[in-house]
Amino acid sequence: MNREELIRMAREVKGAARTSATDGSLWLLSESHLERFAELVAAHEREECAKAIDDSSNICAPGPVQTVLREQARCIRSRT
Repeated sequence: MNREELIRMAREVKGAARTSATDGSLWLLSESHLERFAELVAAHEREECAKAIDDSSNICAPGPVQTVLREQARCIRSRT
């Protein structure tokens, strides 16, 4: 995950206050905003992991290994 993705997710947190600071931006997040931000980051990371496993399953021949990889990706996506 890069800096731009983190900033985009911070902007998605409704009600987060952004104020100017001398060295850039200062984000003020309440506890609920911080929790929502953490949820967005975790969901993004889960999806990136699941995609990597999907990519591996797509290069496998049909069979047990492919089945296990696809199940692992499904399990990762179902986590909350």
